[in-house]
Amino acid sequence: MAVALFSQLETWARHPQICSLRRVYCQAVAPEGTRKQITVPMSVQENIRTLDSHGIAGREIARRLGVSRDAVVKYTGQRDYSPQPPAPMARPGGSAMTGFETTVETWLSEDQRRPRKQRHTAKRVFDRLVAEKGFSGSYSPVQRFVRKWNDLHRQAGEGFTELV
Repeated sequence: MAVALFSQLETWARHPQICSLRRVYCQAVAPEGTRKQITVPMSVQENIRTLDSHGIAGREIARRLGVSRDAVVKYTGQRDYSPQPPAPMARPGGSAMTGFETTVETWLSEDQRRPRKQRHTAKRVFDRLVAEKGFSGSYSPVQRFVRKWNDLHRQAGEGFTELV
């Protein structure tokens, strides 16, 4: 029943001469309150944009297609028709590592001259910070800092090559 109703509405949206019949039909057949919940079909959205590009006023477009003026404003003002991705939220404040970066960078830069097995791991850096510098933060920021530092200071020949 609902599919037949929507297909009939889409068909009528293409013919402006029977838009008044469409409005009466929607009010007679659709239960109260469902008229506002029906989304505007893509064909009607395209018709709105086409009529707008021909310079027809928004009220006239709404009257011809049997949609609200709000819908006309919405679809004529929309430039990118894909859904908007959620905006990333910036985290407030600084890191728990603030004030300890230079110490950790010194340790890690000294490790560059040592054999790979004798270098500091993130766990060892965390343990030294707690024991020697009185670090009160958690392990996670230390781990993130060490990973970023190692990624930025990776030497040629370290890492992996993608197999093709």
